[in-house]
Amino acid sequence: MTIELKNEYLTVQFKTLGGQLTSIKDKDGLEYLWQADPEYWNGQAPILFPICGSLRNDWAIYRPQERPFFTGLIRRHGFVRKEEFTLEEVNENSVTFSIKPNAEMLDNYLYQFELRVVYTLNGKSIRTEFQVTNLEIEKTMPYFIGAHPAFNCPLVEGENYEDYYIEFSEVESCSIPKSFPETGLLDLQDRTPFLENQKILDLDYSLFSHDAITLDQLKSRSVTLRSRKSGKGLRVDFDDFPNLILWSTTNKSPFIALEPWSGLSTSLEEGNILEKGYRKRGPEKNHRPDPIIELGLLMDSNDIPLAYDLFPGNESEKLSLRPIFKRTKAKFNLGRTIIAENMDCALNISKIGRHNYKIVTLTGEVINPGGALTGGSIQGKNANLLGRKREMFVV
Repeated sequence: MTIELKNEYLTVQFKTLGGQLTSIKDKDGLEYLWQADPEYWNGQAPILFPICGSLRNDWAIYRPQERPFFTGLIRRHGFVRKEEFTLEEVNENSVTFSIKPNAEMLDNYLYQFELRVVYTLNGKSIRTEFQVTNLEIEKTMPYFIGAHPAFNCPLVEGENYEDYYIEFSEVESCSIPKSFPETGLLDLQDRTPFLENQKILDLDYSLFSHDAITLDQLKSRSVTLRSRKSGKGLRVDFDDFPNLILWSTTNKSPFIALEPWSGLSTSLEEGNILEKGYRKRGPEKNHRPDPIIELGLLMDSNDIPLAYDLFPGNESEKLSLRPIFKRTKAKFNLGRTIIAENMDCALNISKIGRHNYKIVTLTGEVINPGGALTGGSIQGKNANLLGRKREMFVV
């Protein structure tokens, strides 16, 4: 289904498939939006949700409370771009589309949501507004959102790709991360200088001989595509988006994509957990610079896991392991005595547990609630101590 908005300057068309733009023409009939020639790329202006780039192996790994792990499949650029949106409203200068997850989406993305897209035509501008609503009662919903519009380049017959340039709103000096086109992943630590004290980037197909260009360090929140010959062009503002992707195909396609993204593809040093907050950067207790995820694990004397949890690598175990203790006690109906391998382990556990537990080492030392230490041997008492499963758990 095609929907149209029109004023004295522009005629803009949309379709419900993907809820996306399909045409932008000026009053002279000049088409600005790429028209999906499959020889180069059959897309136009897809909406990217709930990811913008790529996940490692396309796996979305979650850690919901009711299950230790769940892995969904979310391919590059997310799933809504190929889904039918509902046409909610059309008036003189705006159109609104919406989508909620179907069963297949929920099989791979564990969150009830509503995504609304509002396009507003105002003079010579088209404003796109994304409204994301988390319909879950308790769960925090991780997501990125972005736009992937491609524009004809050249715009005017008789011009060449190289006649065009991109102008940034600020003078820019930045580097770009290494990319891996076969997987869509990035290496944010391996960077190459790209812009050096400049506002103008001349277009040349050699820019895209490897892959798209990820600009994640820009000061500019606006870029202009313009022809040196005809002066024709357009401007893209992206105030609310920290990243801008530039892309054209490697077979010299007559378009340039200017893509504002709220987030990037997974970087090589990042983990795989999708939920926001686990791949954290910042001070890390072992002074490692890269973001990591850590695993807290409780095992019995036979090294059989009893409980585990994941937590950001820059957090203290004193805070992160307390919930594991509580869950394990409740699950096994355990008391307040813990068996530890040695005194070092016992002291750490006592600190984590705020000195609320009685801790007995395998050699007989005891840390009492409150932190008082006593020595001795548990020879002859093993059966009694270790047999009271409702009163203790083994680390």
